[in-house]
Amino acid sequence: MTGPSIETALTALDSALESGERQAAAALAPVRRLRWLCSAGDLAALDTQLAQAPALAERLAETLRGTAEGVAYDAEQACADGSYLAELRAEAARLHPAGLHRQQGARPADRL
Repeated sequence: MTGPSIETALTALDSALESGERQAAAALAPVRRLRWLCSAGDLAALDTQLAQAPALAERLAETLRGTAEGVAYDAEQACADGSYLAELRAEAARLHPAGLHRQQGARPADRL
């Protein structure tokens, strides 16, 4: 496979989602303020805040659309060409340097 590894793709996706999470928190703050202004009956401030709130939500939506379009890992191709299995084996070797031993003739339950 010529694209990024699954770990690289997931790290990039996680970073983009973290940005989206921050934007979501920023978009919620005006909603809370709007509710407070509504309960206080402050109609003048409501108009101003209502005008600004959609822009924050749109920035979040743009980030999420870009994140969805930007996932660069082709799982189908990785499975077909064996690169996914190679990544799993490399990770297993990294986590278990002594290696994973196959027992000839043993049943799967005996391997545990």
